[in-house]
Amino acid sequence: MKKEDFAKRLIAVLFASVLLLGAFQSAVIAVSYENGFSFSDGGYTFEIDGGKAIIIAAPEKLSGAVEIPSSVQALGSQLDVAGIGKEVFKNNTQITGISFPKSVTAVGEAAFEGCSGLREVTFRSDLAELGNGVFSGCVNLEKITLPKNLFAVADRAFYGCRKLEKISLPQSVFSIGAMAFCASAITAIELPAALASIGENAFFESALEEINIPGEVRVIEREAFASCPLKAVTLSKGIREIKDLAFANTLLSSVAVPESVSLIGEKAFAFCRLSSVIMDAMPGTIGENAFYGNDNENNHLVFYGRKTETGSAVEKYAKENGFAFETLSCGHDAKSFAIIPKVEADCVLDGHQKGVYCFECTAYISGGDIIRSTGHRMVVDPDIDATCTSFGVIGRKHCTVCGLEDGERRQTPKRSHVPETVVSKKASFSSDGETRRSCILCGEVFSRSVIPKVDAVYVSHSEFIYNGKVITPSVTVRDSSGKTLKKGVDYTLTYSKGRKQTGKYSVTVTLKGKNRTGKKVLFFSILPPAVSKLSVSLKNNTLNAKWEKSKGATGYRVYLFKENSFVTSVDTVKTSANFKELSKGVKYKLVVRAYKKVKNEKLLSSHSSGKIILTTPTAPTIISAKSKNGAVTLRWSEQKYATGYIIYVSRNPDYGFEKLATVKGDDNTVFTVKKGLKKGQTYYFRLKTYKKAKKVDAVRSPFSKTVPVKVK
Repeated sequence: MKKEDFAKRLIAVLFASVLLLGAFQSAVIAVSYENGFSFSDGGYTFEIDGGKAIIIAAPEKLSGAVEIPSSVQALGSQLDVAGIGKEVFKNNTQITGISFPKSVTAVGEAAFEGCSGLREVTFRSDLAELGNGVFSGCVNLEKITLPKNLFAVADRAFYGCRKLEKISLPQSVFSIGAMAFCASAITAIELPAALASIGENAFFESALEEINIPGEVRVIEREAFASCPLKAVTLSKGIREIKDLAFANTLLSSVAVPESVSLIGEKAFAFCRLSSVIMDAMPGTIGENAFYGNDNENNHLVFYGRKTETGSAVEKYAKENGFAFETLSCGHDAKSFAIIPKVEADCVLDGHQKGVYCFECTAYISGGDIIRSTGHRMVVDPDIDATCTSFGVIGRKHCTVCGLEDGERRQTPKRSHVPETVVSKKASFSSDGETRRSCILCGEVFSRSVIPKVDAVYVSHSEFIYNGKVITPSVTVRDSSGKTLKKGVDYTLTYSKGRKQTGKYSVTVTLKGKNRTGKKVLFFSILPPAVSKLSVSLKNNTLNAKWEKSKGATGYRVYLFKENSFVTSVDTVKTSANFKELSKGVKYKLVVRAYKKVKNEKLLSSHSSGKIILTTPTAPTIISAKSKNGAVTLRWSEQKYATGYIIYVSRNPDYGFEKLATVKGDDNTVFTVKKGLKKGQTYYFRLKTYKKAKKVDAVRSPFSKTVPVKVK
């Protein structure tokens, strides 16, 4: 490591230590820090990466519902919390809920693995990927809201989540990883239309009962749905391969294999409860024992296919493996057929035997013989006396099989109700109210009416700029039906006193009337005016800044940026500030905001216009100067942040230097002079570093040392 780089890192570490110990006063200093710097706040340990904070360790005793912080104060700046590192919360058994802010864009591998107390997870961010095993072993996880832009469910993401019965996959998901839902409680799941990949053991030993596999999936991997109580599967046209044991040991009774399938792996449908397999065409490869264990004394497997002039490959396979075969007489594909189970006849409707039904032909292709209805079996019921809530009934008959009522039924009149309308619950800011009309004798409710809750309450502006006058913002109050409530009729307003000077104020909204109740406090602030007439100057490597006083302000926050990256900020009660020990050859930008201190809070004005200043660069060091074939090649040291370099040449070492060329880019440190040189002549070269920025004058370094070169 270079000495100056080591010095910069040492300064950064010492400065951070001072901040964390609370000893940093208002001294103004320029600080440069690198990625990898770590610090602690609120029990969490963070690492700075790209100007943002990553959580790399969590408090050991963290429990209950946890809200991941959206930002953290570090190095005098508010940094967004952008990620959760690998295994940060692993095996914490006390966490019950996790809520992620919008700032989080990455969650590392196994970040919450083994969190057995975790029940609910909510993402408010739009992150696209979660790490492998992120919620593996969260045995009590019941509810999770996935990010809407998630593109993949990672390997083992929900492995062993034995209480996770439902989950909604965003339409952006195109990949489900290996063992993603293995041993979970998922009973049904809608796969996105764009899904293209389902990994090995993805739903192995899960509680999945039915699945529709979209047409973009080409391969169903090994044991993807094995050993789960799967009763129905739809294989879309487009699937090419069904790998070994893919549906083994499930409860499938029927499957239609589309013509697109070219491979069925070993034991792919073994030990299911298949009684029918419909095939448009025979796959090119069927693995050993693909349908083993389905045909026995309690269950007979029948293959359905077509005969052609050369015979039926499906029939040949069925007979070679000891299964029955039946011919499909129409020309429609497998998706048009369904195995209709036997339906017993009832009192009125005919039933039918098991058969193969074609939805295109709207007829049975095989089986489906009619079972005739049996007719009703009627008995006479005892009379029913009338009550306050129901009529009496006499002369009633009903069927003992289907319950059909018949006969000479006659009603006897109801007893009279005594109705009353009351407000059973007043509406508030958090919940709807209700009016109810009911009988005071029997309690029967005749009607209910919702009193909409008050869910939209806001001031016209939450922030105002100081103007020396009393500020009284208007308030809008609406209920959930969109109705605007009337001041003085539906609510009253109580404003805090003052509201003239810069500061924070409140207005209390109190609901009134027989239908509503509750109070809500709204806040608004009067901010100082923005800082004006900001000027900057540079003297003795110190940046000096001055500005005009802002009315109502108690102090100012000064921000320093180095090459468009935030460096530090300081608060001061003065109208000037200075920054010492600036780096050479760097563009600095300075911005100021006025603030008013209210208790422990500082109300900040808008940003002033930024001022830019350039520091004088360091002269480059010529590393080598060589001549070959009438040309001269110069190499020099790189000057970080430089705009470029100016090359000068002379035939005399002491005078007469003229500008030869300009080279742009701080890392462009080689230049070859190919023309205008005479062999045998000695030339003298020297360089300058230069720095440019918009709307400010360019600056140049002193000359480098002069280097002589004899042209060869």
